[in-house]
Amino acid sequence: MLKIHSMEVARRLLRWIALATLGMSLTGQVVVAQQSQLLFPWGAAEEIRNTLFQVQLRFGDSSAELRAALDALQEHYRTALSPLIAESDPQAHARIQSGFSLAAQALAQGDQVGLAIARAQIWTAILSGGYRVTVSLLESGDPAQAQHWLTVREFRHATRFSRPNADATQAIRAVIQNHAPVTDAIAAVHADLLDTY
Repeated sequence: MLKIHSMEVARRLLRWIALATLGMSLTGQVVVAQQSQLLFPWGAAEEIRNTLFQVQLRFGDSSAELRAALDALQEHYRTALSPLIAESDPQAHARIQSGFSLAAQALAQGDQVGLAIARAQIWTAILSGGYRVTVSLLESGDPAQAQHWLTVREFRHATRFSRPNADATQAIRAVIQNHAPVTDAIAAVHADLLDTY
């Protein structure tokens, strides 16, 4: 129960940070901390997801402000997530780039449904890219960085019928501590992430 509460507190904090970031980005005052986002890609991914959602919610507002926020997000993706996603999952990278183009087109045309579709395309491609980056990092011998990329994912709420699945996290930690082979961690990542979706 304590872990679930801690995750909820962390999610609320991330949402608050994303909302504050949206406020700054819409006024053109975004400061990107690239070092921490490369180390913790989940922060960059969550910021993109939450800000895209806020852009969708503010659809009736000034399209120039929303377009500026979208451009800032695309640049944020390029600097924080794109290098490893493009290398590990070129198809996901292409879907993300296409999603940003579709989102800009939807804003220009006043197409709220098109914006929702573009937002979903960007987010699901980021999830796919995060999964592929995690596996690639494990295969290339960098389990510490793979552990950070594992968090670029959706999380399920635990119920009395299903427990939170932390097998991948534990398997990667075991690889870092030289207690398990990489193949075990890759199998756990496949089972854990594919079971979530």
